[in-house]
Amino acid sequence: MGIVYCASCEGKVSDMLDVCPHCGHPLSAAGIDKVLAAKSPPPAIVPPEVQTIEKTSKTWKGAQLISVAVAVIGLMTAFSSDPAALAVGTTMFMFGIVMFIVFKIIAWWHHG
Repeated sequence: MGIVYCASCEGKVSDMLDVCPHCGHPLSAAGIDKVLAAKSPPPAIVPPEVQTIEKTSKTWKGAQLISVAVAVIGLMTAFSSDPAALAVGTTMFMFGIVMFIVFKIIAWWHHG
């Protein structure tokens, strides 16, 4: 076991060491590997890929939207001054509400 001088800081170092304890300069090939490993950043933690699953298909969402539109149009028609429009508007409103409930149940049954 001998004493050598570090090429970087000129400190006394044992020839058994791979890296200078004073300045961290590599003294051998193994020391270079240790210095590079110490300076390399830790591997990044990659979160698992998130998969979004659509529970309700666009078909049922579209059907629900149309049924709400029918109900709203029926409600607006029912408030007109014409007695015939009152009957048509009330029928459309009730039909829209019933169809919305039916489509909600079908969507729940299909996916749940």
